[in-house]
Amino acid sequence: MLAQNYLRSIRTCVAAALLGTSATALATDLGPNQTLDPVPIVSLPAGAVLERTITQDYDIAWTVLPNPIPRHITGTVTQRIYRLADDTLTFYYNVSNDSTSQGGLEYVGVRDFSDSTLFDTDASLQGGIICLNCENADRARRDLFGSSITFEYDLGIPTNSHTRPLIIRTNATSYSVSYCRGLYSAGTGRVVVGNSARSLTLCGFASPVTDSTPPVVSITAPTALANNCNPVTIVGTAYDPQGFDNYVVEYATNPNGPWTQITSSTNDVNPAGTLAMWNTTAIASGYYFVRLTAENTSGMTNSVTSVVYVDRTAPNTDLRSPTTSNNPLGGTVCFDGTVWDTGGSTYTIRYRSLPSGSFAHVNPPTGSYPGQIITDGLGSWNTHTGPTAVPDGTYQVRLEGIDSCGLTSIETADIIVDNTTPVGFISSPAPCAAVRGIVNVTGRANDANLASWTLQYTGGDLNTWDTIASGTGPINGTFAQWNTERLRSCAYTLRLIVGDRSSINCGSTNNHVEYTVGVFVGCEADFNHDNFVNSQDYFDFFTAFFAPCP
Repeated sequence: MLAQNYLRSIRTCVAAALLGTSATALATDLGPNQTLDPVPIVSLPAGAVLERTITQDYDIAWTVLPNPIPRHITGTVTQRIYRLADDTLTFYYNVSNDSTSQGGLEYVGVRDFSDSTLFDTDASLQGGIICLNCENADRARRDLFGSSITFEYDLGIPTNSHTRPLIIRTNATSYSVSYCRGLYSAGTGRVVVGNSARSLTLCGFASPVTDSTPPVVSITAPTALANNCNPVTIVGTAYDPQGFDNYVVEYATNPNGPWTQITSSTNDVNPAGTLAMWNTTAIASGYYFVRLTAENTSGMTNSVTSVVYVDRTAPNTDLRSPTTSNNPLGGTVCFDGTVWDTGGSTYTIRYRSLPSGSFAHVNPPTGSYPGQIITDGLGSWNTHTGPTAVPDGTYQVRLEGIDSCGLTSIETADIIVDNTTPVGFISSPAPCAAVRGIVNVTGRANDANLASWTLQYTGGDLNTWDTIASGTGPINGTFAQWNTERLRSCAYTLRLIVGDRSSINCGSTNNHVEYTVGVFVGCEADFNHDNFVNSQDYFDFFTAFFAPCP
């Protein structure tokens, strides 16, 4: 142990001495089946830009019999990818060995890192770092095929420290991160840590690739011009098999921008999946351009744009009829108006008794009418018969439009339902009475919503109805003084018509009543109706009296 500590101190002093000198450039190529001994110490060139950091923990466990309790070597491997000023990539590694580790690491291997036919590879150690408890790699070996580079440590990596950073510079301009999709598949970036007795392979690191094509991008949902509710789920693909960097989803009202970012991610999406969840609460309804842009590790980009409709507005709902002013109504009440939305809508119509009744559907049991209506009939309500019949009174009707996003718009109207027939009758003259001269016609005409009454007669030489009097107010007494002096003696009929203001069956009629009374106008002794009373009337009477009825 003392010898190991002594040798480690010597290496530390040598490393410190090297840090005092100018570091060499990243130019020591390690070809297939070659070894660098010692590994040069260099500085990362100025202008290097960090593009990605990947960190993995490791735990190498083993059992030494007869002790059944496992032993562990634990630590962390951190990979950083830098892009240099000439657009090439340098891969930079730190490996730690925890202070609680029960053993040491003797090598760090980078697997599936490079193909000798594609890339040059320079292996180095990072200079300019003062690390008194660090261990330099003694040598770097590249395998026969050029795809693996192993950094070896004669004294092992001490615990509670990091190795001097390992650097592998390539002439590659793009990289791929496998995310551990198939540990031993080609192009999978792996790091192996271990010693002569045991090792562990970690996947999910970056490796250089050849990439001359842009990323693959697509937006599969929502479809072009489709109506969308909040939040809008944007589905598609964004990936590059040779090395994916990031994607951005944006929106704009103009194809030339300006663009507002919805989301960004460094994770590729393949197969198709959710690219973004777009919260549209802060924008107005309308058509928007949605753009997906992806970039690969070579800096190449690709974009695709779609046009979608964002629905943030409730349907246009207009109840033109009935209105509060066109009362009262009865029978079948017809509704007319508009329910429309860009993304489609349905609607319901309900009613309730005022002031505080519960709403019920005019078309039970579901109450919903399908489709959209523009300036046309919206349905009807049978107030007189059936399950929706109601007593006379004051009601509120409510038209509710519902669009595909669940947004609603409501229009209401207060109406009076009147299905009651008016009161109308003639009390004098009595049926079959003989009248003449000025006849006092009396009776009653009344209704809660009285519109008018009309008194008419027909008979004698008339074959149509002639109006005696009319009015709009209630009557409980005399309707008119009927002058019969110029009428020929004959049978006549009086008719009283009383109507209310209720619009029945969508305005086709109203509530009304007709009352008729038959009378004889003239002298009762004028049996033959010649307007003279003489002996001829006497003989005509007896002739009729003794003549048998047929």
